[in-house]
Amino acid sequence: MKLFEYILKEANKARLLKPLYDIYNTDENVNFDSLSEFATRFDNKFDWNNPNKEELFNKILSAYKAYNENGSSRKERKNAIKQDVNKIFQDEFGDRCVKEYDPNSELADNIDVIILNELENENWIFVVPLQHEAAVFMNSYKCGGTGAKWCIGTKGNDIYWYEYVCDRQDIFVMALNKNAYKGADENDIKYMLEIEQSPMRDDVCWNQEDNRKIDLPDWKEKFGVTWDDINKALVNHNIIQFFIDRYNQDN
Repeated sequence: MKLFEYILKEANKARLLKPLYDIYNTDENVNFDSLSEFATRFDNKFDWNNPNKEELFNKILSAYKAYNENGSSRKERKNAIKQDVNKIFQDEFGDRCVKEYDPNSELADNIDVIILNELENENWIFVVPLQHEAAVFMNSYKCGGTGAKWCIGTKGNDIYWYEYVCDRQDIFVMALNKNAYKGADENDIKYMLEIEQSPMRDDVCWNQEDNRKIDLPDWKEKFGVTWDDINKALVNHNIIQFFIDRYNQDN
């Protein structure tokens, strides 16, 4: 389409909308210029040849309001997460994000994450994925930064999750930088801490590229917690018991 024809097309829509706005609009908070810009931007969503002009206007107005409400919700959610990064898990998992494992709860087998709230400090929070799907979410960009490549969170393939959790009986705890949504270094946003239950355990920590971070200082210096601190929290939240109950059932 030639530039002149395009400009004429857009101008005609604005001219068509103005009398409809004057006749049918009853919401004084709806600004015509803003509504016209929206209608022009998403013009292919509307039947401009609809002979029922009131119906046409109401569809445009309804879509305009929904668009603005959803945009505000997204903005409010981002702002809330910036203030409290814990909300990303509450928002994603709802009542499947719990404080501790309760074997008598109706949700006992279906909880996804537990936040180790007593370990939270100025810079880090610590979250335990209980299901493969939770590990997939932790890999994703929605959980901070540009994503991660941890094998336990491979989408569509849970073989590594079961290999580590069932065969090796390890538990994973994600350390998430509380500044993840405030411009933190994208390579220092999240780490996966592997809690090995064997006597040979050591401080195994994987970065976002799924590389073992042997160059990190000890956990206390980097994250403000030790292996023993985390293991104690796993006991306090009944997380070790969860894995025993869940994967004994699943063989």
